[in-house]
Amino acid sequence: MHVPSRLLCCAGVAVFALAAAAAAGPAPAAQSDGTAAYAADFCRLLAFIGGSPLTPDEQRRVGDRTAADFRSDPSGVAKADEQTRAFLDKIAHDPPDAVADRREAFRLSVELLPDADPGRAIVEAHDPTVVFDRAHKRLVTERTLAELSRAYAWVSKLLDTPGPDAGFIAAERTFLKAQYAALPDARQDALAHVERNYPVTVDLVARADKAKIAAWAERSRPIALGLDPQQRSLKLADMLAETYTAALDDQIVRNSLMLGSAANFNMLYHSGYVSGIYR
Repeated sequence: MHVPSRLLCCAGVAVFALAAAAAAGPAPAAQSDGTAAYAADFCRLLAFIGGSPLTPDEQRRVGDRTAADFRSDPSGVAKADEQTRAFLDKIAHDPPDAVADRREAFRLSVELLPDADPGRAIVEAHDPTVVFDRAHKRLVTERTLAELSRAYAWVSKLLDTPGPDAGFIAAERTFLKAQYAALPDARQDALAHVERNYPVTVDLVARADKAKIAAWAERSRPIALGLDPQQRSLKLADMLAETYTAALDDQIVRNSLMLGSAANFNMLYHSGYVSGIYR
């Protein structure tokens, strides 16, 4: 079942895997042909992409498919296992923003696989698709909505405004299923990349001058309160995307998303990228 060789080549930054190995659950039953280690690695990879542990039945299916693939292509399975384990080791040492970037890109690569692909079926059971724009390769999943809720709570704390309520994710799901295609192109892209953009923005704000953040919050609070929750979430997605793009343009983020200094954030602040959250 060297599905990973197809999955892992999908992105230029094909270094995705176990951010939380413990979340994968117990390994599949041992195989007499020695494929158990690869089956376990692939289960953990799928758990990372899908965001939750595989069920015993899913683990069994992975083990059975791995054994079948080993019989037909033992060298291919061995190579895939080597690659997968390297990716698992790499991601375990990457910063959170790089992990988020890679999980998001890997989740998209799974969506692009054939419908009958067994890895895709497992991942989608754990992280269901909300909207998918195949032409532009934009994907919003339940994980995207969870990250949008986290970002909404974070910015609400900064502004001292109401955070997401218990129905936030359900309301976003309903809205996007009905209205995503009608949104401006840039906003569609921003929503598809919330998971990637959010941690970069959080780190930049954490490095910023606290007095400037407080002043921005005072100015932005009444504007935010004048918007309904749906408008706020859309504006938030825009802001996260603008900050991420500005970070790239100004070489704050490069390669593995190494972040810049507070001075870089202050430059963004004055240029309007961050101060314009609710403009």
